[in-house]
Amino acid sequence: MLDPIGGFRRIQDFFISYIETNFRIADPSVAISRRNLLNSSGEFAAEPYIEPVLRYESSGKMLEDLVDIDDGPLKSLSPKGRKAFVELALSGLFDSQPGDGTWKRRSVHAPYSHQTQMLERGLRPGCPGIVTSGTGSGKTESFMLPILAALSNEAVNWTKPESGYLQNRWWNGAENSWVSRREGEKRPAAVRALVLYPMNALVEDQMARLRKTLDSNDAREVMKDRFAGNRIFFGQYTSATPVTGYASHPRLSRASSEKSRHVRNLEKLRKALNRIDSDQQAARAFDEKENSSEKTRYIFPSTDGGEMVSRWDMQSAPPDVLVT
Repeated sequence: MLDPIGGFRRIQDFFISYIETNFRIADPSVAISRRNLLNSSGEFAAEPYIEPVLRYESSGKMLEDLVDIDDGPLKSLSPKGRKAFVELALSGLFDSQPGDGTWKRRSVHAPYSHQTQMLERGLRPGCPGIVTSGTGSGKTESFMLPILAALSNEAVNWTKPESGYLQNRWWNGAENSWVSRREGEKRPAAVRALVLYPMNALVEDQMARLRKTLDSNDAREVMKDRFAGNRIFFGQYTSATPVTGYASHPRLSRASSEKSRHVRNLEKLRKALNRIDSDQQAARAFDEKENSSEKTRYIFPSTDGGEMVSRWDMQSAPPDVLVT
């Protein structure tokens, strides 16, 4: 935040406006007295405390610079894998700006030294690492960098999917049957990274970061160009993930009770997917109207990209990054 005092005042004004709107006072002089009281320090809100945090140690190398360093953090990656990884990382995980003929996007800042150390460590087999640092130090980026690098290095060799890939939106049709989200895919589906959190609230926060990293328009373009049209899939598998049970139970699929349950859950899933579509459309319309750099769309899941939103889809073809 570049203006913490201004941000505090705007939040304070927002809540005072809410009070004045919902609890109106007809007498103007009394209304002014109330506003002055609410604006007084210690009445409605205390004065903010601001703690400056020094910038963490920079690695001194932009992500693009790591591509050409033979003994650097990306030494275990192929040349194609290195290029794809950097382009993907600059599509949402790290801040970037329009590039040139060599790079579509260019870094704004060099990663911190602990981030590049984790990148190198995370790409070495059997070499675990722990990051302990303060708020805002980029811990999410620290574990996401080696994940993206390993995934990119594999994805550049994936077989191109069939035509119509990811185009089947069965829940909008009249058919009373479920179709796998990734029908037509020719590369192996597997959980390649497992991200564990102790609370669902933290999972929800992480999903917004993953959507920006793996499902932004820039990220989709990178996957189209570098991964032969394949997507890196991700999904959250928690108690909130629709719907319970299996699309086809491994033992009870022929039982009448299981068939009835399947029909009920199919309708629940259809409604859930339509609701997700509706929320995402509303979020994108809001983003277009506001033209803000902080996209509301990443708060909500989307059915037209790399996010897997149903249990049945993830049971059929596990996402590359599973958050739970």
